[in-house]
Amino acid sequence: MAGRNSFPRALSLKGRAETDRLFREGKRISGKYCTLIWEVGDSLKFGVFLSKGHRKAADRNRLKRLYREAIRLNKHLLPWPVNVGVLPNAKVIQPAFAEINAELSRIFKLIAAQQE
Repeated sequence: MAGRNSFPRALSLKGRAETDRLFREGKRISGKYCTLIWEVGDSLKFGVFLSKGHRKAADRNRLKRLYREAIRLNKHLLPWPVNVGVLPNAKVIQPAFAEINAELSRIFKLIAAQQE
């Protein structure tokens, strides 16, 4: 059973059409640990996309959990509905949660500033 602080499934970016549109038409912002692709959408949705360049499946799953948690904690910085895709950098092995959280917070603030 999911806890109160879980990442709601309704916030998950699903579907080939949504994902393809995001990669085609979205704006990109790069950081040290990841690249964010975003576009204004109908509702607030997020996706974390990893390749097999991220070593083992256990490492990929841990990274996805860390990024989803950082998104959940910082989503309040985005006051309008957007679709966001996170592409973690394959060259960085396992960044600490604090580093991921700080970078996503900074990038979300940049996105908010661009829309004002």
